[in-house]
Amino acid sequence: KLGNGYRVRNYGLRGRTILDYGNFPYKEEPEYKKTLKEKGDVYIIMLGTNDLLQERQFTAEDTAQRMEDFLKKIMAEPAVSDGKITLRLIAPARMEYGAWVDEERLYLESRRLGEEYRKVAERMEIEFTDAGKWEIPVVYDGVHFSEKGHHIFAQKIQEELTWLR
Repeated sequence: KLGNGYRVRNYGLRGRTILDYGNFPYKEEPEYKKTLKEKGDVYIIMLGTNDLLQERQFTAEDTAQRMEDFLKKIMAEPAVSDGKITLRLIAPARMEYGAWVDEERLYLESRRLGEEYRKVAERMEIEFTDAGKWEIPVVYDGVHFSEKGHHIFAQKIQEELTWLR
């Protein structure tokens, strides 16, 4: 629905953390370099929920520091430093109490993550969106979007990306 020939590629994997992300995706796909639009491509990053879930003592600040370190790494990539790719950081939707979110720390830190990511985005001078403010409904686990949640997220992200048209 973005139009203008944009193609969306999802690099999400179950359980992926910021540290697991590895290399910038176009290194894995040589043809990606050929698809860069004249006005540039947009690389949207929404990671951090699994970092909070898997690192039992992690805070929003710890996750934001991990994200900042990751962003510094990919900002050094020529396509980003040359301005061919624009970065946008998205703070994940908030967790709710459920089968996977059974401690107050997870509930509270997921609510603090947006503000910490906003600070990172400002320091790094990149675009930022806080999906934590969108009140995304989740399923029984307290993490994954419900069907309605997916629809809300899709609508909100389209609104955020209208500048691509």
